[in-house]
Amino acid sequence: MAEIAVLLPALNEGRGIGSVLDRIPVDELRERGHDVKIWVLDGRSTDKTVEVARSRGARVFLQDGKGKGRAVSQALGFVQSDYIVMLDADNTYDPRDMLPMLPMLEDGHDVVMGSRVLGTMCDGAMTSKNRIGNSFLSSTASMLFRRRVTDLCTGFWGFKGSALRKIVVDAKGFELEAQLFSRSVKSRLRVGEVPIAYGCRSGDETKLRGFSAGARIVWTLLSERLRRGTLNHRNNYAYVVSSAGNTETASAKFVPDIK
Repeated sequence: MAEIAVLLPALNEGRGIGSVLDRIPVDELRERGHDVKIWVLDGRSTDKTVEVARSRGARVFLQDGKGKGRAVSQALGFVQSDYIVMLDADNTYDPRDMLPMLPMLEDGHDVVMGSRVLGTMCDGAMTSKNRIGNSFLSSTASMLFRRRVTDLCTGFWGFKGSALRKIVVDAKGFELEAQLFSRSVKSRLRVGEVPIAYGCRSGDETKLRGFSAGARIVWTLLSERLRRGTLNHRNNYAYVVSSAGNTETASAKFVPDIK
């Protein structure tokens, strides 16, 4: 039975994460013969994010430090599933959109990106500034890596576990998606897209800061395009796992190199 890990990076998403967890198509995935593990990657939230996650039976991963990129890179050193699906926990994505991703991963794709551009968007879900910025960044990535992508900044991804373990993920923040795309392409992984729905955000305003985030993403794309050679990255994290009731918690702790 193939195992699917669903990763939900979250920071103070207590108002929306319950709806996301409730809509993950666990029954359908199990009917297809998959074992499903749901992990909330918590950035040390100060609201009820962790409480809501545990009340839904989700496993909780407590990251070390700040930033979405750190959360994902640390979790990937711990999660070893056959397939990995990642989506934002702010209730803008429909978890059921992972269902058309899996056949693509099973039939030869290594990475599948959920494209909001090819799908549908709620009115007001994306500002005109962010829409233009995403289009520019997607076009830039397509040109630099000679691989067409319509939605570089999507927060909905599917991976074949064996393929994802071939690339180094060491992003710290919102440059994560640019790094995932560029390193996947440079590693000659087969990357595809599927249309997805994009809804209006639950909770507070987006944590993404337009110009500064865009500049960091452009810098990441250029750096990755010019980088030569193979990255070697040691996982400097120790993991502590504990159980309470019907939930499981894992935490990451940085372990410096000892010389």
